[in-house]
Amino acid sequence: MKTFAKKPPEFAVLVVRDADEVARAVDRALAIAGPDERPSLERAAALLAAAHEATDLEAPASWASLPVGTA
Repeated sequence: MKTFAKKPPEFAVLVVRDADEVARAVDRALAIAGPDERPSLERAAALLAAAHEATDLEAPASWASLPVGTA
């Protein structure tokens, strides 16, 4: 009888350079977004704002606490 151990979840981390420029681009997109685009752009803006406010220790700790496929 073979048993298969579960693999630990893999974590993907996206490092964004020039995050301030990305935040400005999201804000510009929000200014002209239609009702169907707004929720996603608002979520992106909130994530960028939270990442901007996080300290160098808080950010990696929050990545480790997220289940795979969420953000």
